[in-house]
Amino acid sequence: RGLGDVYKRQALVLDLFDGLNAFNLLSSDDIKRLGISRKQLLDVEKRIPLTVVHDLWLCAMAKNPPDNLGLCIGQDLNHMAKGILFHLASHSKTLAEALLVFRDKSGLMSEGEKINFSIDKGVVKVQYEFLNPQHAHKLAIERSFSAALSWCHHLTGQNNKPFEVGFRHAPVDYMAQCHEVFGPNILFNQKQDYMLFDATLMTLPLLNPDHYVQDILLKRAEKIEQNMLCLLYTSPSPR
Repeated sequence: RGLGDVYKRQALVLDLFDGLNAFNLLSSDDIKRLGISRKQLLDVEKRIPLTVVHDLWLCAMAKNPPDNLGLCIGQDLNHMAKGILFHLASHSKTLAEALLVFRDKSGLMSEGEKINFSIDKGVVKVQYEFLNPQHAHKLAIERSFSAALSWCHHLTGQNNKPFEVGFRHAPVDYMAQCHEVFGPNILFNQKQDYMLFDATLMTLPLLNPDHYVQDILLKRAEKIEQNMLCLLYTSPSPR
């Protein structure tokens, strides 16, 4: 599949759109050229080609953005950009349940990236995998990691940090902010991007558990997934 055939939910695009706008990194000409509008993106469950996300980042990079742009956007929670995956996870009982939802249902938000985790000897390793390596750049991964921690704090009410974070990119100049977000143990020039947590954090309760609501959302999610499969495997009928 080409990038034009891979999609994200507009919730994620709205979050990036608003974040770049806050730094004045999107001009009216950019928005017109991309053929999108904020009003359009407010339909958070609608699918949009992944190429739009890539183009938004390119627009920002062309304007000499601050090096810590991804980190800043990830820290700023956008409550307008909550899609079905967030709501499905937010009604879990524990952080472990929510993480399972994010792993198993990540396609509901983005077909271009996936959240994976493993547990070994009391350590939880969380990784983001990008379908296209070009999308796994420094700004994007720092945004994804910092956003994950911000939403974790929002869901649990507790500010728990990983005990180790690894990035593929080189060391940065804004280490004080990195330590504030990720904790004191940050490694660079790693083979992969990852976060390590104490496995005991997986028992943390979420603030709004409701399995009844979650079951309703799960049925809706299954219908969405079925529709996605139909779109993937059904070719247009010849005219």
